[in-house]
Amino acid sequence: PTTLVPTAVPTAAPVAAAGFGSPVERRAAAREQARLAAERARARRRPGSPLLTSAVLGLALLAAGAVVVVGLLTTAELDVLPLALAAAVAVMALGAVLAGVRGRRTALVGLAWPLAVLALAASVVPPASGWTWQLDRTWQPAAGGGASSVVGWLRVDPADLGAGEPATATIAAGRLDVLVPEGATVLLDVQVLAGSVRWEGSAQVVELDADDERGVRGRVTAGGVRDGDVPGSRIDGGVNRTRVFAVGPDAAALAEDVRVRGGDPEDWTVPAGTPELRAVAWTGEVRVGAAGGTLLEAS
Repeated sequence: PTTLVPTAVPTAAPVAAAGFGSPVERRAAAREQARLAAERARARRRPGSPLLTSAVLGLALLAAGAVVVVGLLTTAELDVLPLALAAAVAVMALGAVLAGVRGRRTALVGLAWPLAVLALAASVVPPASGWTWQLDRTWQPAAGGGASSVVGWLRVDPADLGAGEPATATIAAGRLDVLVPEGATVLLDVQVLAGSVRWEGSAQVVELDADDERGVRGRVTAGGVRDGDVPGSRIDGGVNRTRVFAVGPDAAALAEDVRVRGGDPEDWTVPAGTPELRAVAWTGEVRVGAAGGTLLEAS
């Protein structure tokens, strides 16, 4: 009969405890202890609660809706969209904190980040209405009117712009030209989020001085203006550029009478009966010059 000879089964050598054995064994023991501690921490962290997530999302929607309702009912001028998004983000942040205190995983943080970015964008992007996908035309505004384009080229002729609520021309990406009216003088407020403002150097286009307290709108820094590549023009480029001009035959006189202070045009001192125009470019360029002039005809 065949005799079975027992063989020894190899066993892994025990890992030395931290503080004992050779340096190699001590490092291996430390790594093993760290791995076990991480596994215990993961085991203690319970999976997320669908009920908690659903409840927090519901409360976030209620908070955003409440802000919208308040904006509709109140007479105060509120920028409702960023406030509503911020309210939803705040509720979701509180829900994430609660989940962390209870030792649960949560996806609320990942959901709150896009809303926070949207709230920030909505608070800095100038409002516009009457959107068109693409414009390539001349617009003659009336008081309180508006023209907005996602892309393209828009030329604004404010010759017939009367006194009243400011007219607003907005282009998201492209070029916006403002003509110097021959028979009227207009107060022009230019805002460019990313791009440049270019204007002709003439007696009909006079830049207004701003008080030091204009805040964000007052970034008219020394050296920020340089000669443009178009003869007789000036250019200011960068991020969040803002300029205010008196445009027309009596530009110098209007510039003397207007006082620009603070970031809100409602706080400015403007003579009664002055037509007002706002030109906004999110990304691109705003040009101010005479019709047929070198500045507006240049590409």
